[in-house]
Amino acid sequence: MVDTIIGNVLTLRTIFGGGIILLSLIIALVLPGYSSLSALIGIFIVSWFTLFGLINSSIMSLLQAYLQTEFSLISTTIGKITTFGLIA
Repeated sequence: MVDTIIGNVLTLRTIFGGGIILLSLIIALVLPGYSSLSALIGIFIVSWFTLFGLINSSIMSLLQAYLQTEFSLISTTIGKITTFGLIA
């Protein structure tokens, strides 16, 4: 039961997140100050890491339901370090 719910949540978050990423890039193309290539790349990178953060939080909920929070800590730490490194 929990696996089905988490699977549905992951699917919905991935689909809607991908749509929002595309929508944000389209809106950025229309706005005058954000149509440069570097701004679009920045929006793209931050959008993907936001999406990965949403997916990670869904997986963390599953791990917490099964009381395996040590894996949650490891994935959160690695995700934050990776995000910081790629943005820097």
